[in-house]
Amino acid sequence: MAALAEILKTSPYADKSVLPTIRAIAAAQAERDADRAEFAALPEKIAAQL
Repeated sequence: MAALAEILKTSPYADKSVLPTIRAIAAAQAERDADRAEFAALPEKIAAQL
């Protein structure tokens, strides 16, 4: 979550190359509860805007 937040706020510490890893981790956890499922959808929604 923190890495995605850094990317979204265009932090100098952000590393967009970790986006596939963020997606994979979020997708693997998406079925655990509604909050995780909602978070898993975020990288896909913002990927085109980055």
